[in-house]
Amino acid sequence: MQQWLGNPYGAGWLQVSAFLLLLVPMNLLVGGSIIAAVTATGTRTVESRRLVAWLTHSYPAAMGWSAIAGLVALRPLTSHAWPTSAITGGLVLAGSIHLFVRTRGGYSQGRAGLWAFTLSLTLVSALCAAGSMGEGREFPPSLGPRLLHILLAEVAVAGMLVALHGMLQRGRDERYGRWAVERGMRWFVIPTALQMVVGFYFLLALPGPARSRLLGGSATATIELVAGILLAIAAFSAVTHATNAADPRRPLIAGALLLAATLIVMALLREQVKVGYGPAGDAQLPELHPSGTEVAIPLALMAATGIGMTAWLLRRLRSAPPA
Repeated sequence: MQQWLGNPYGAGWLQVSAFLLLLVPMNLLVGGSIIAAVTATGTRTVESRRLVAWLTHSYPAAMGWSAIAGLVALRPLTSHAWPTSAITGGLVLAGSIHLFVRTRGGYSQGRAGLWAFTLSLTLVSALCAAGSMGEGREFPPSLGPRLLHILLAEVAVAGMLVALHGMLQRGRDERYGRWAVERGMRWFVIPTALQMVVGFYFLLALPGPARSRLLGGSATATIELVAGILLAIAAFSAVTHATNAADPRRPLIAGALLLAATLIVMALLREQVKVGYGPAGDAQLPELHPSGTEVAIPLALMAATGIGMTAWLLRRLRSAPPA
């Protein structure tokens, strides 16, 4: 099983699990803030104001779940050597901006607060992009495409969540639900299409050993790369079909499931890229072969966090936006 990670140590699967746990709240937070800021800047309608209100009301809990998932991910067995102090500072800055805006009448009073919040979270994403491979392991040519790759993925995932939210609202408010589905699918389709180009650029910008590992140097890594690309194309096709369907529910659900599978494969591929950084990368891998007892605690924490986060997300998607 370890060949699917490229990481020979037992802690590798914990790293993948912790990374996946962090994806949903951070993507809703960062990608959702971008969607909210752009939506508020454009033509203001009743539906757009309600969507912005729904997204901004999601911020506090999303920040809380991101913090909890981050604490679980940064346990010794699952450490990614991220610049934790800088990332924590960025999240504190974003939280402070959110509290300031809320005490001044909320985001409906102006767009400056939305953009300030969005830029602070973009800073957090940049820090994650710079530190995700560990200190001293990032190559300048890959930093730009890595950040763009992360931001596009965050917007696409948030767009899918907006579409699912709209789908669940159609029985309560047909007009808003249909509008949110269409808008969410658009926010998924466009970044995913751009991702095809950015992802290829990111692949070319990787250091030679990491790129070679994905392009035939490791059969498993190459299979994961091809599987991730095919799953992303399938998710894109399903949602594109949903945009033209009289009833988009089935293709939209299929697209959401394909997106979930894509994220799992990409999390595995991320570990392969880390290993592909060569001796410097191997030096950062946790040389741990944890016993069952040592694994039980982080697994229990991740399971409890995952259950709680899933329950919150489902409740949030079903919740009606403020009128």
